[in-house]
Amino acid sequence: MKGSTLRNSLITLIAVLFFLTVWKIAAMLIGAEIILPHPETTFKYLFDVVRSDEFLQSLISTLARGMTGFVFASCLGILVGFIAGFSKTVFFFMSTFYSVDKINSYHVDNTPGAYMVWF
Repeated sequence: MKGSTLRNSLITLIAVLFFLTVWKIAAMLIGAEIILPHPETTFKYLFDVVRSDEFLQSLISTLARGMTGFVFASCLGILVGFIAGFSKTVFFFMSTFYSVDKINSYHVDNTPGAYMVWF
């Protein structure tokens, strides 16, 4: 087991170094920081942002908004679920949306792209 853990760590390290190297080479080939910044520039800005005074406040605010949305959606879903459990009309109304969702499935892989378009 210990050898397996060491092997997995080594594979992870090699993968990270490989992708950083590909990133660096691609950034040098493109030559435009606005399109693809160099890894060291990106990490420098990341550390600057994390060390800023506003970072913790922004992080807490973002997490609070996310949790608020999650709690609101969960409560609404539970409420609609209970109502659908007691009312056949509401159940069939909601099952129509569920069947349409299955036909037009929206994969999780598309979510980041959709967020980039929406925001």
